[in-house]
Amino acid sequence: VVGTCMTKNTAGNRSDQMVIHAYFGAKELEDAADVYVIQKEGAQILTKHSVEQPFKYVLKGTQYKKHTLHPSDGSNLVLSDSQIQQIAFLSKDFEKEVYFPQKISFAYENGQLYITKIQPI
Repeated sequence: VVGTCMTKNTAGNRSDQMVIHAYFGAKELEDAADVYVIQKEGAQILTKHSVEQPFKYVLKGTQYKKHTLHPSDGSNLVLSDSQIQQIAFLSKDFEKEVYFPQKISFAYENGQLYITKIQPI
């Protein structure tokens, strides 16, 4: 699982909300992200929008391999509520450290969260 967390909801210009985009696999897919909107204070999940993902990319050595997902797998939510909240709390802490909204890229592998990139919005 990979994705990004924006510590400001830029679509609504809401600094009190965060937006997470998440994908199955090791690479983001255009127009195939689950989208979660979170209230920044308290990490309350406001909305979850799932999009069926027909395939995912898996990293084999230095190459990405495309794997077709069964429709029942590709239509599941990418992140659990606890994962959404874990990302939200961590992202809020990063923003607090630098005083500016951030875009945080992340990956989950074997249940472990990895932060892969942090940049200002």
